[in-house]
Amino acid sequence: MGLFRMLDIKSSDIILNTIMSISSIVRGGLDTTDISKPHPHYETIEQCNGLTKIFQVFRQSKDKNTKDMAAICFGRIHRQRLIKDVNQKVEIIQYLKSIMCDPDDWTKGESINALSFLALNS
Repeated sequence: MGLFRMLDIKSSDIILNTIMSISSIVRGGLDTTDISKPHPHYETIEQCNGLTKIFQVFRQSKDKNTKDMAAICFGRIHRQRLIKDVNQKVEIIQYLKSIMCDPDDWTKGESINALSFLALNS
């Protein structure tokens, strides 16, 4: 997917807009499949190294909105899928928990949703 190549660009605005676009596509996949099923785009995203790129954005971003969106997106993609890397799992879950009380209602709600998707993996 060409969008993931956009995450290599060093512009924080482009990275934010790209991660927002990816997150919207990921959200669409959630909305069109049963909650008991894995995310329909997981394998495609994994094949193009998208999971790694999203996690890199999460880890490297200094912009809170970008970091929030990357963490939420990562959690959404892993609905009914284990996060293979234990360190990634810990970092993402800790971060999502930290933004559950965010003053922004969207961030608060979506972090809770992402955590609930990850809880389905247990």
